[in-house]
Amino acid sequence: SPSRPMVLTPTTSFRLARGLASTAAGSSRPHLVVLLHGLHGEPSDMAFLHRRLLQGGHGRLHVLSAATAGDQTDGIDAAGLRVAREIEAACDAIGPSGSLSIVAHSNGGLVGRWALGELLEPATEARGLLDRWRPQLFLTLASPHLGVFPFGLFWSERLVRRVASLGYFGTAGRQLALLDSGSGNGETAATPLLLALAEPRGRYVRALRRFERRVAVANRTNE
Repeated sequence: SPSRPMVLTPTTSFRLARGLASTAAGSSRPHLVVLLHGLHGEPSDMAFLHRRLLQGGHGRLHVLSAATAGDQTDGIDAAGLRVAREIEAACDAIGPSGSLSIVAHSNGGLVGRWALGELLEPATEARGLLDRWRPQLFLTLASPHLGVFPFGLFWSERLVRRVASLGYFGTAGRQLALLDSGSGNGETAATPLLLALAEPRGRYVRALRRFERRVAVANRTNE
């Protein structure tokens, strides 16, 4: 679904920053925290959390509010590839190794999961970034990991599929409604993208398993 402005209370944001900073304090290596916004969103959606992380990190954290995801309507895979390249560039600028955490809102969680597959197994012969940067935390906030079907409401399901089929949310909308036939990219060529992301032996799940902590936070309302 289209992302709404994310609201995190000061207490929650500070605790997240303090937890990440505490992890960074126990290591001499740099720690990069990547923030991903949702569909039709922009990096400024994450500005409050960005500031809290820098304040609570006490100089121990590097924070990247990924800008290359764009509005993400050209596809979760397309946005994920751009984000992977942006993360690689940020890590190269910081140093040869370190720790990596990702905090993503709404559709950004799916974009982040796709990016992880690219970081685990890059198209080139270069060593994957996840072999050099230690995955720490992958946290998603109100991300539609199961798609956008309003299960149990037949008329709503038909409406969602109809709107997605008309291209209102672009390629990403079709992917969220499982109306796509895959990205045409190797293992996912004939499989809806969300199913490819959930394939237990696929590179996306294998990349996710590398993180020490994996957290999915769901809203009770307004998402």
